[in-house]
Amino acid sequence: MPPPTRKSVNQFVELTGTTMANATTWLSHYNNNFEQALDAYLSKKSGQGETSSALEAIFAKYKDPEGEDIGIDGTIAYIEDLGFEPEDVSALILAEFLESPSVGIFKKDAFVRKWTALNVESVSEMAAFIELEKKRYAGNKDYFKQVYEYTFTIALDANARVLSNEVAVEYWNLLLAPVYGAKLALWVKFVVEEWKKTINRDAWTMLLPFLEWFSQQTSLAEYDETAAWPSLIDAFVEYVNSHEFL
Repeated sequence: MPPPTRKSVNQFVELTGTTMANATTWLSHYNNNFEQALDAYLSKKSGQGETSSALEAIFAKYKDPEGEDIGIDGTIAYIEDLGFEPEDVSALILAEFLESPSVGIFKKDAFVRKWTALNVESVSEMAAFIELEKKRYAGNKDYFKQVYEYTFTIALDANARVLSNEVAVEYWNLLLAPVYGAKLALWVKFVVEEWKKTINRDAWTMLLPFLEWFSQQTSLAEYDETAAWPSLIDAFVEYVNSHEFL
């Protein structure tokens, strides 16, 4: 079945006020039958109180029995029930969507509010939405950047302002390796073997535009040392040139 047309998605969004991703989900579910999808969406929206109750029940299923939030154990169970691996980028997409404050933690307010806004009330619908978001992540540079930059925040230890070398590398491999391949591998080699220090937010954020530029180069001859790159990236360029890796 072909995906919904942009025109039908835009029209669905205009009539319902939902997101483009959710509009795509509904249209796809009803085989691109616009009227059926719209009727089903509006009927479900009229019962939004029931939706909230269903979401509260789902949240309660995974909630830490001794706390107010979904904790690490509940998060692992929730992600597995969604059909994802905890180490998959889908878990980060889910965390970003649900405004998770740290790895493995979900707050009830955001959980109910975000899913209610999409008229989603079952784990299977949640899984379908995250699958669509994963496709958007792969094809939309702005959304890719949004998830990437959010990951720095969620990966921080409590009260920390920098990431350990090891944690940064773990997330770089998860988020960036499928896109930047050998260029990222060279970066990781440098960070692990030479840099061996923590990673601050500026270095984390600026790595993405640097890799985007680097991925289009056959050498670093055009690198502008006077530009506002972090010292970490300057050190990487010096490392690559001195070892003649390119």
